[in-house]
Amino acid sequence: MKRFFLIPLVALLLLTSCDDSKATHTDMVVRFACEKFTTQERSLLPTPESMTIEEYRIFGNGPNSETVDVTGSSATVTLGQLLMGKWVLTAQALNNTGSVLAQGNLTTMLSSATSSATINLTELVGDGSLSVAYSWSLEQVASDVRLELSLTNQQGESVSLPEPTLDTQTGTATLATGLPAGSYMLSSRLYSQNVPVSGCTEAVRIIAGTTTTGDLEMRMGDRSSIFTMTVINDTMMPIGGTVTCTPTFPTVGANVTLSFTPSNLQGVEEGQLTASWFCEGESVVGDGFSYTSVPKAGSHRYDVIVSHAKLGSLGSTTILVNMPIM
Repeated sequence: MKRFFLIPLVALLLLTSCDDSKATHTDMVVRFACEKFTTQERSLLPTPESMTIEEYRIFGNGPNSETVDVTGSSATVTLGQLLMGKWVLTAQALNNTGSVLAQGNLTTMLSSATSSATINLTELVGDGSLSVAYSWSLEQVASDVRLELSLTNQQGESVSLPEPTLDTQTGTATLATGLPAGSYMLSSRLYSQNVPVSGCTEAVRIIAGTTTTGDLEMRMGDRSSIFTMTVINDTMMPIGGTVTCTPTFPTVGANVTLSFTPSNLQGVEEGQLTASWFCEGESVVGDGFSYTSVPKAGSHRYDVIVSHAKLGSLGSTTILVNMPIM
């Protein structure tokens, strides 16, 4: 049975008891516990298949230069007849291409007195890549159009990016870069005549040996009367939820309050989450899960970036607010 990847994974090592006076080797049983989750609409993330655990691997070395290296697709892996003493072990979760989704390390004593140990798979390892295709309307920008990008990791540290490749004749651009495995926040802003005309902020997930792809349309001044919301299910895996607009039908000059409600807490408390609000890709000051402003007439994109202290939790949710002209 396939298992979806959730950080942290916990591996329980159950050591069978034996009499040290009669034998120096024993078996080690490794059990991997992994919660399942339901995938929903997501932002710039790898495919569900590439984030699904296909097998587990545990390897390491022990006394007298003994080694062990075992893989298995079941939740229990038995390491047979290990020499009693100090063992240094590494456990990994692998996807269907053999890429490492997460790993953890443990140094433990194997003996009749040792009944259990724990390996937490909390480390994201390896390098992947990001490929994003941008598009915009040629009729709404001047010939000096440019795209500015910024990327930060989950710790809020800036990550350098190459310049995107622009094609001003077709209204498209591409970003392609390699990145260490982890969660990121990608902010994109489109300028025309040195004025920002569109922007967005997206959560990005990178895993080893995999390319995360996405298509982003830089929309400008859409006066649609329909509210459009993108709901992203971000587990530990990214956190997702919904954004609602109050009032539902805004009036000119009136306050508009946006409220975010998380939909997949997976055992964590709302108070443990942090939220950052963005309007057209520019940071704005919100009040936790809410943001109040008086938008100008036209269509405005709002993004809220929500995260938890656990790795892989960074997620984004979007709402399009349409303000009447009069």
